[in-house]
Amino acid sequence: GMTMFEVVTLASIIQREAVRVDEMPLISSVYRNRLVAGKRLEADPTVQYGIGFREGRWWPQITQADYSSAVSPWNTYPNTGLPPGPIANPGLAAINAALAPASSPYIFFRAACDGSGYHNFAITYEEHVANACP
Repeated sequence: GMTMFEVVTLASIIQREAVRVDEMPLISSVYRNRLVAGKRLEADPTVQYGIGFREGRWWPQITQADYSSAVSPWNTYPNTGLPPGPIANPGLAAINAALAPASSPYIFFRAACDGSGYHNFAITYEEHVANACP
């Protein structure tokens, strides 16, 4: 139900979000679940893209204030739906994940605290908050 442009746009977010290729379909499922439910994607890479070049580099470390102060149509925290276009050049694995997301009930995810590059997934906001690093 997505155009090729929308698939590439979603895949670009998956590409920037996922550290582990094997996790891309699950990350894709979260974004698809959020889109179907009419929720904002709230994808950190879109905040970074909205900021652009800062502190001598692209993809800067973001702060809590950046979620609302990065005023851009690409920032998916204040804006619902997909951004107006891709934020990066997705690879084949990200495109495949956008086309064939895993089936999951998850609505949230955040980086695992163990430095593995994996994420912890949650169905409820309360579970999501509980997944925060100490």
